[in-house]
Amino acid sequence: MSAQYDLVKTPTSPIQKETSILHPRLVSGGTIDTRSLIKEISTACTLTESDLVGALRALSDRISHHLSNGYHVELGDIGYLSAKLKAKKAIHENENIRSPSIVFDNVNFRASAAFRKKLQGDLVRAPYGFKHSGTNSEEERKALLIDYLNKNLIISRSDYTTLTGLLKKRALSELKQWANDGFLTIHGQRNQLAFSLVNKDI
Repeated sequence: MSAQYDLVKTPTSPIQKETSILHPRLVSGGTIDTRSLIKEISTACTLTESDLVGALRALSDRISHHLSNGYHVELGDIGYLSAKLKAKKAIHENENIRSPSIVFDNVNFRASAAFRKKLQGDLVRAPYGFKHSGTNSEEERKALLIDYLNKNLIISRSDYTTLTGLLKKRALSELKQWANDGFLTIHGQRNQLAFSLVNKDI
């Protein structure tokens, strides 16, 4: 299996003349969740899934404890973790700042050289590139939808995505919102939803 990439335009400053420089960016193949990782590791060693869940929970607790106390944490040959801070308000030079104004914000991760070297494999250009929601306006999408439903009576979320270019979540949210507004009628349940115009026999 190969990882996929696409080429995107590199942001340029107003003083730069070149606007067509491209750089590669990985196209995500999805997310491998913790349960899947634990199952994979368990089948490859003598540790049970329960052992791994417990170890992961203990590791998470210890890492957060040490980060909260100002330490950097080395995680095997994976890399290093450190806490990131933020100020609750803008700080000006020589201003007297009290500790409660500074809080923990996030966690920084820096991969080790050894771990980076493990990132090897085949790369192929993604056939469809990055997915973006459609750029047409809500009024334009509504006109497309009405025209479609006058010809086909009902529409699914996937059909609406194809029609408008909206991504899955946004397409479903918009259809449901129009149903709440009394413009559409919902048919089916859960993953089998379909939509029709109100007072339209199907």
